[in-house]
Amino acid sequence: MLALDGVTVSVPSGTVCALVGRNGSGKSTLLRVLATLVLPDGGSALVEGHDVVDDDVAVRRCVALVTADDRSFSLRLTGRENLELFAGLHGVPGDAVGEVLARVDLAGAAGDVYATYSSGMRQRLALARALLTQPSVLLLDEPFRALDEVSADTLRSVIAAAAEGGATVLVATHHLEELGGRCDRAVRLEAGRVVADDDLAGWCAEVAP
Repeated sequence: MLALDGVTVSVPSGTVCALVGRNGSGKSTLLRVLATLVLPDGGSALVEGHDVVDDDVAVRRCVALVTADDRSFSLRLTGRENLELFAGLHGVPGDAVGEVLARVDLAGAAGDVYATYSSGMRQRLALARALLTQPSVLLLDEPFRALDEVSADTLRSVIAAAAEGGATVLVATHHLEELGGRCDRAVRLEAGRVVADDDLAGWCAEVAP
């Protein structure tokens, strides 16, 4: 069985696109292909005009992937120290750390050790790390999974702001309602195939808070 079978999707800049489907439908695999973590066996995928196989370095410069249950942070460092380490590795100015912590509502917990963070706080720190590099393509895999409603609202605002700033945002989710109307388009996957591709502009206008 193919993880992705003839998937054809083109998402313009400044768009929030939801990838909707059950477990095993191909959502996460598609995001990992776009992030160059999984190589496609056939076909092609372009990110900002760069091929994910032939120009993977260029793709990684413009993409940020946020996954559920991220395990790449140091348990012994504080939230701020974890981000400062990442910023240093990527040549990001240190003052950007405080800015992204504020955007995800973690400024007050920046000095706390990561091991003490709740699941929702860890998810928001992973989002803050992704925002550090100001990606033009933001890939979010089940980002609402561990969030309470206040944190989910923060995430929706971050998603909307990223798109308004010109970024392309792809969000893999089981439930379209989690986005609270902050999306322009929904692509439904089943068994690795696109079974629906809907423009949600009108729907979003009706339900957006």
